[in-house]
Amino acid sequence: MFAFNLPFFFLFFSTITTTIQPYKATDHVFLNCGSNSNSNSNSDSDSDKRWEGDEHSKFVPSDIHTTSFSSVPDDLDSSVDDLPYSTARFFRTSPFTYAFPVSSQGPKFLRLHFYPTNYIHHNTYNDLNTEQSFFSVSSNGYSLLTNFSAFFAAAFLAKTHSSAGINIPHVPRVVKEFLIYVKDTQILNVTFTPSRNSLAFINGIEIVSVPENLYFKDKGLKYVGMNNGPVITTTQHLKIFTG
Repeated sequence: MFAFNLPFFFLFFSTITTTIQPYKATDHVFLNCGSNSNSNSNSDSDSDKRWEGDEHSKFVPSDIHTTSFSSVPDDLDSSVDDLPYSTARFFRTSPFTYAFPVSSQGPKFLRLHFYPTNYIHHNTYNDLNTEQSFFSVSSNGYSLLTNFSAFFAAAFLAKTHSSAGINIPHVPRVVKEFLIYVKDTQILNVTFTPSRNSLAFINGIEIVSVPENLYFKDKGLKYVGMNNGPVITTTQHLKIFTG
């Protein structure tokens, strides 16, 4: 939980202490894409997360089995968490939309998990190479990623860390984070659209509500979904407590 404690002030020989109550998220979704079961996180840092498999989730369209398919990595790096990276959902030629009802309008923290490695599919595809996967991601009509390649994003990440002398997994995971402002529809849509002759995929989706103006005090900045302002994305890992 978020707790903010203000310092003591002395006025007319009186001591005044002000404490803002901890913020409790009203929306928190942890969706394990490509999975048909629910599981608790096995990561020490995320032990409070309960991941829901999307196979029978209320967040997916009814045609999930004709417009997408699940798959598993050919090899999962030992340094990468099982959840949500041990399964993935792939999307064929048409856009696929997850629809997440939220309790109220306001800013929502959106985190997308990608593990760009080779995947196994036993029916249509023998081997899925994410090096050839390009796609776009949008939310409530706003573009978040365009012709995105998780494979090349991971390759760039690996090269950057290697140059800095930082050891990372052979196939690093890629996490993209956004702050989305949901209006009165109270639905957060996340749409994956494969590029031409390509496939889209996703391993996990997290959504958590956040307080207004939590990260940015500049009134000129706007969340995704608010009018007249730049898109806000986060470049650092942000820990959200939902207790």
